[in-house]
Amino acid sequence: MFKRILKITGISLLAIIGSFAIWLRFFVSEHQKLKHVTFLEHRQGISTDGAYILYEKDSLRLISVVEKSGDFKIQDERFSKLEFGKVFTVNAYNYDEPTAISFKVDLKDSLSIPQSTYPKPNKIFTVSDIEGNMYAFHKLLRANGIIDANSNWNFGNGHLVLVGDFVDRGLNVTQCLWLIYKLEQQASNHDGCVHFILGNHERNNLYGYNPHVRSKYTNLASKLDLDYSTDFYGINSEMGRWLRTKNTIEKIGDILFVHGGISQELLNLKLSIEEINQIVRNGIGTDTFTDSISKKVHSKTGPLWYRGLATYSDAQTPSVIKNAKHYFNVSLLVIGHSTTNDIEQEYDNSLINVDVHFPHKDTDINRSKGLLIELDNRFKVDDMGNKEKI
Repeated sequence: MFKRILKITGISLLAIIGSFAIWLRFFVSEHQKLKHVTFLEHRQGISTDGAYILYEKDSLRLISVVEKSGDFKIQDERFSKLEFGKVFTVNAYNYDEPTAISFKVDLKDSLSIPQSTYPKPNKIFTVSDIEGNMYAFHKLLRANGIIDANSNWNFGNGHLVLVGDFVDRGLNVTQCLWLIYKLEQQASNHDGCVHFILGNHERNNLYGYNPHVRSKYTNLASKLDLDYSTDFYGINSEMGRWLRTKNTIEKIGDILFVHGGISQELLNLKLSIEEINQIVRNGIGTDTFTDSISKKVHSKTGPLWYRGLATYSDAQTPSVIKNAKHYFNVSLLVIGHSTTNDIEQEYDNSLINVDVHFPHKDTDINRSKGLLIELDNRFKVDDMGNKEKI
């Protein structure tokens, strides 16, 4: 009887603790007075955001949230396509300095699907899973000479590879995407290249599954009687159209870049890189597939979701990596998606996971890290300019 009472009491105590934890999480994330803590969101309202460019028949709609006199104001303007100057300003959000990072973007004349394979350049810089953290992203790029202090391309003919999941969770999702969009154009002018590879979070946002979207974005859409996914990232928005051109897998020289990973199930489909990329693009916006191949590519064993290479627990993983290297004719696989404590080489130097923890402020213990490849030398670098061969 006594043991039974203890058991019931223990269950009740766990329930109380669980309920308190849920309440505390809600309080911390929603309470107005906590808005100035850098890593928490001011969830009751909106903050610096945009621009969102929406196409409406013969007009262009430009939506931004700007900081004015300590408050945030929505700017909602319409232009004819002829009168829009094509250049707009993007301001990153920072609780202490709302315009600490500001840059101009030129709207592209057209969008096109990038190549799936590229010759190997002399230098490649890789980062993944930024998730709207402009502080970490900008500081890491700046410290390693990818951009200058004014957010302009500074990497010459090098290649910047972004291995997915740059949306959700953070307060500067839109700004991170516009920075990539801007750098794409600038890099091409210097014979360099920016590769934006889709992750599962980009796919989710384009599909309309948004449990990780911070409320500042959905609140803004709601105030304008719009929908976050179908309007801000829909087929009639510049950002939505741009993301829909992107690849899921790319091969650069003898290196394969993919957000989630390569499973044996995917290899068994015997698809080319181009075919995989097109199947994912064809499936954006839906979760219903009529053919078995599309179902498998979009499943948990597909390139957007697969975690098997990063868990290091499956005895079959070494053979899967060997098979993937042989099938795609590469010597190295670079992945994100599954968080790791550090950037290291695994499986006889055949796999590198670049999804590390990113800081939100200078005083955080963890520092931002990226992978730098110079010819055949591989380095992990951080946002303080430190460089260590791996």
